[in-house]
Amino acid sequence: MNIETVAVNREWTEDGELWVQYVSAQPATRSDAISLGERLDQRLQVFCFFNGSANLKNTISLDSTSPL
Repeated sequence: MNIETVAVNREWTEDGELWVQYVSAQPATRSDAISLGERLDQRLQVFCFFNGSANLKNTISLDSTSPL
């Protein structure tokens, strides 16, 4: 089975450039998961600092279908 049949590559345009995030067939390690969690925590702290935690709840509920 091809990995792209299970998960699709993520594509977006930024500043007129097309960006593609490819799906990896290699499973994440425990270290990868911990690092990702730490990066998410940092981003949430910055968001809450500038926007308040009430806005975070609204943002998550409105954008719950988009990937991180």
